[in-house]
Amino acid sequence: MGGDVDLTPDPFVALMWRYVVEYTNAHDPSVCDEIMVPGYTLHMGGHDVVGRDDAYKPAAAAQYRQFPNLGIVAHDIVSNGDRLALQFSEHGASNRYGGNAASWTGIGIYDWNGRQLLENWVEQDYLARRLQLTTGEPTPLDPPALDPWTTPAEPANDETERIARAWLATRNTITPRSSRSVKRLFIARMNVAGAFVRPIGRTVHSYRP
Repeated sequence: MGGDVDLTPDPFVALMWRYVVEYTNAHDPSVCDEIMVPGYTLHMGGHDVVGRDDAYKPAAAAQYRQFPNLGIVAHDIVSNGDRLALQFSEHGASNRYGGNAASWTGIGIYDWNGRQLLENWVEQDYLARRLQLTTGEPTPLDPPALDPWTTPAEPANDETERIARAWLATRNTITPRSSRSVKRLFIARMNVAGAFVRPIGRTVHSYRP
């Protein structure tokens, strides 16, 4: 029970709603012109895709060609208003693997200028995707967040950053022997990403094997 509340999204979160709903799920690249700067850069797997029109859009189009019904769901968002981390899953059937379907986890950390996206540092669990596509045994899609678009911006916390940096300094790694072990690594990295934009005391996601 309770009265009416204002659920107007934080401006950065509202921009990410457009990224997820109007662009990615709608397969509408024209939205990129509105939500990304011309020099938008994607960093993934040691590669830099520099330029919204000449590099990023063609790369996204190739993904859509392989997964004609590609979808994305948001599991969690953390933001301090200047940076935003998104934990998500993509899913779909591939026309390169006989129609086999897959779902795979990803983490993106986004920077913006107050109006449009500037950069995205992202990693996706492509090992799990490849295993699912080659075996024909898809992993069930994790439930989406009930309403990630009402996530408020929260100030960073020095103590949380200290803990996260200490974790990174250990160079802790997980040898990916299965899609489950890779997922553990992604969730661990999401918690570290969240540490830089969320006060201590809240866990981004508890991994359940």
